[in-house]
Amino acid sequence: MQREGYNIRVSTHKNKKYDVLDAEGRIITRFGARDMEHYFDKLGAFSHLDHKDEKRLEAFKRRFSKLIDKYQNDKTSAMYWSSKYLW
Repeated sequence: MQREGYNIRVSTHKNKKYDVLDAEGRIITRFGARDMEHYFDKLGAFSHLDHKDEKRLEAFKRRFSKLIDKYQNDKTSAMYWSSKYLW
């Protein structure tokens, strides 16, 4: 699937949910721990792991707020993609 000029696919890595690829098909980053729940999977492949728990969402945002702020515009970081498409 195409998002923000990048291709996102279900990861080929056994421990990750998604791979982000550049236009040439090279992996830029991987994100999402495959065995962990998340708030809401906007991409859909792992929606069975959605918990939709507002308290857990807020706890995630508090716990990772500095990293989310630091990488909010860095499309090469897993935090950018994870916070945007899983949380």
